Amino acid sequence: MKKIISLVLAIVMLACCFVSCGETPEPVETELDLAEYRVIIPDKQNDTEKNFCNEFVDSLCQKIGKDLDYETDFINEAFGMVETEREILLGNTNREESSIEATETLNSYQIKYVNKKIVIIAENSYALEEALEKFLSDYVKNGSTVIEIPSLKDQAKTAYYKELEKITLTAYGDSYFKYFAKQAEDNGNRWIDLLRDKYRMTLNNKGYGGSTIANVDGKNPMSSEERLSTLPAKTDIILFEGGRNDSVAKVPVGKDLESRDVDTYAGAVNYVLDHLQAKYPNALIICITPWYVGDGTEDYAQAMIDICELRGIACFDATNQKVTGVYMDKASFRAKYCWSSSDSSHLNPEGMKLVFPAFEKFIGEEYTKFLSSK
Repeated sequence: MKKIISLVLAIVMLACCFVSCGETPEPVETELDLAEYRVIIPDKQNDTEKNFCNEFVDSLCQKIGKDLDYETDFINEAFGMVETEREILLGNTNREESSIEATETLNSYQIKYVNKKIVIIAENSYALEEALEKFLSDYVKNGSTVIEIPSLKDQAKTAYYKELEKITLTAYGDSYFKYFAKQAEDNGNRWIDLLRDKYRMTLNNKGYGGSTIANVDGKNPMSSEERLSTLPAKTDIILFEGGRNDSVAKVPVGKDLESRDVDTYAGAVNYVLDHLQAKYPNALIICITPWYVGDGTEDYAQAMIDICELRGIACFDATNQKVTGVYMDKASFRAKYCWSSSDSSHLNPEGMKLVFPAFEKFIGEEYTKFLSSK
């Protein structure tokens, strides 16, 4: 027994000798100096994320008072394009540290510190913007390049609005909601379908391709103004969208925002809203403008925004490209996210996934406020 004790003591003493005689362990980092870092973005990145990253770098450099190197993740050792130890990785770069844990949501992000790299990664463009803004607000101090080590604690965000569970949602509009030309491929892949599936809603899709809101001289018998009788008896939320086809048909916008003249866009919008408020006194009404196209459609969108402001109705401004990530005025965007590069109206399934988080956030927050006001 004494021999065993003596052996144990000898081993302990030997271990202590190794520790004392060996190299000093590297201190654990608790702070980072951003001056030692360079910013890395994906070489292949959509326009939306590129804009977010450019704005982030400008804001970051301005806030810390120092310019940082800013490059893509492209590797070419012959030209000195190599991976370095201290990097701030934005989005889905080719570095192995740029990974995000799988979640059940389409709107999550992570800010973390891996292998001496700062990683800001997200499920989609919209979530990436939120992650970049959070990093700037929570970690970076004015006039200082030093930040605390990013931790995963409370950094992974999951957008979920319990108030939306199992409600009835009605979508009333044009081909933005139901694109008949691509009915087979489009069916079930629209952002309103994604919303329905996530929250197990009952969805009444009353979209009709080619529908205007106004019905000038009875030329469009399927206008929103004419189809009011097709709406369901009850709903919890109704989304009222339109204006793109009114623009194409050159329907007069109308100067009087309080008009009920259905031969003008503004008058028809008011006419439909009157009906919706009377039919659904206990429902949340949300208007949705057309996308920004750059051909005058924005005039119709602005009229809807102004009317909603006058009436105290929630309105989602789909012309805000920073919010939606939709750039219908760019052929490169349309080629990837629309049914063709010449289609400036209809998102394909990939485009629907792109815009889903923005619509989910707006509708979820508006419905939460609506219920709390009752």
